[in-house]
Amino acid sequence: VQANLGGGEALVRRGLEAIVAACRHAGLLVSLCTSGVGLTPDRFASLAAAGLDVVILSIDSEDPDVHDANRGRRGLHQNALATIARARALGVVPMVNTVATREKLASGELERLRVLVSGAGALLNLTMPAAGRWGERDDVALSRAERAAVEAFLSRPGVRTDTFSAYGRAGCPAGTEKVTVGADGMAHLWPLVPGTYGDLRQEPLATVWA
Repeated sequence: VQANLGGGEALVRRGLEAIVAACRHAGLLVSLCTSGVGLTPDRFASLAAAGLDVVILSIDSEDPDVHDANRGRRGLHQNALATIARARALGVVPMVNTVATREKLASGELERLRVLVSGAGALLNLTMPAAGRWGERDDVALSRAERAAVEAFLSRPGVRTDTFSAYGRAGCPAGTEKVTVGADGMAHLWPLVPGTYGDLRQEPLATVWA
């Protein structure tokens, strides 16, 4: 079972190392999804010592200027690649998220990103333009042919996806394989799905899950 610590930006959470250690003590695979801002060498080392298994970053383009402009902060592209190198040195598995847009498919940028990320020593994880700022937009939703192209791309070395079922079943894994727990203790099916399903400060996760 995997515990993924995300946000927002998980690095601003007080006591993050203690949360990582508690997850590891419970026998969970522990991953951290972060922009990398604030993940200094010392902070990274302390998280690795606490039991962090995987660090997940985002790269939107192989072009540093495009990525940095999209994220609104200069130097993030370079920082992501440096973080991958630090992760490997610490024994933490690095993974890079990117959205599989039709533009990246058509231009060949997905393959260029795969080469960049694989060359840096990380896995490339594809997410689909189906939620958040991508949601409910016919102009960005992938066609059947484009989704087939993404499926074919997933056979390339070093590429994976956890947008859909992580364990082989079809359909959305929210509420069957995955649950989100907010910093306030409230349980959600998915970060972007409205509604809460219980308060883990009041009852155990097993009860909320059931």
